[in-house]
Amino acid sequence: MERAGWADALSEFDPDSLRADFVKVSHHGSATGYSDGLWTAYSRENKPVAALTPYRSSHLPSTEGLRHICPNVRRLSTTCPDIPSFRLSQAVTTTTAWKSFRQTQNRSFGKCTFEFNDEGRLIAQDLSGTATDIILESYVSA
Repeated sequence: MERAGWADALSEFDPDSLRADFVKVSHHGSATGYSDGLWTAYSRENKPVAALTPYRSSHLPSTEGLRHICPNVRRLSTTCPDIPSFRLSQAVTTTTAWKSFRQTQNRSFGKCTFEFNDEGRLIAQDLSGTATDIILESYVSA
């Protein structure tokens, strides 16, 4: 769902019904995959755990999207290596960074597995293969 769809959801649903313990990040972490207030609604009780699946050919997740998401989650997992941290840590253009990254990485993906109890609470998480956690502090303003 894109920004307009999330804005509609926020206006149609009681914010308490959007509280979440786990969120699958929409649109691969793009800047259009959320609406203002969405992550606040998700984290009304506690910050949720989130997972995203990057879309390498579209350079997603975006830095803007991650800067919006990371302060609102307690953990963010991805099925691929921490691509955005690589982009931000290099003193080169985004295009050059992506070309370099693609040449050095294999095309394998990892798996994020999440287990929930009967109340829908996240009780276990397993990362395998190239799956990893994104370093939240990299995207949270000081």
